[in-house]
Amino acid sequence: MGVAKSTVARIETLEIAAKGDFVLRALRIFREAGVEVDISAPNGLPLLVSDLTVNNAIDSLADDGKRRSDRRVGIASLLPKEKD
Repeated sequence: MGVAKSTVARIETLEIAAKGDFVLRALRIFREAGVEVDISAPNGLPLLVSDLTVNNAIDSLADDGKRRSDRRVGIASLLPKEKD
């Protein structure tokens, strides 16, 4: 995102407002990842997530090599079982 983690955390907790360039960067990153965000919706904030994006996220969560060593236990039990 080009900002410190603490800045993202402060934006997430509404401690500070996100600047326009940050919002545009975030929307671009989401779009490139297969997530469309409709910021002009009158009620709520609709998200459209592609099937490929969901499958990539599931694969990434299942890859213990991508997780911190203290967070590797039990993740497989949270993922959906593959159908035969």
